[in-house]
Amino acid sequence: MLVPLALATGLMAMAPQWVIVDLPYPEVSGAETASPPIDARIAEAVTTYARSRGQPLPGKPEMTDLRVEKGTASLRLKMADRTEIVVLLRVNNEWRVLQSLVEGAEY
Repeated sequence: MLVPLALATGLMAMAPQWVIVDLPYPEVSGAETASPPIDARIAEAVTTYARSRGQPLPGKPEMTDLRVEKGTASLRLKMADRTEIVVLLRVNNEWRVLQSLVEGAEY
């Protein structure tokens, strides 16, 4: 019975000299984890699509009638010379243009 008591007393005597170590946790704030708004990501996807087709958008086109339902979105893109209806699909949390139709065009 004397040995456990001596061991406990020795540990308690050394306790004030122990270094308290915190585990390093990554700093997380709401600004770093928040994703950009959906309309900004969709605008970026439309701009990237237009550039890939070799038809960069003139200036800043007006995007109206934005509708987002689960993994699909549609919008009306008004430019100086035409209006297009654009349908987008979300793939791997990234928006991609699925279809682009010129409104009022007759062929």
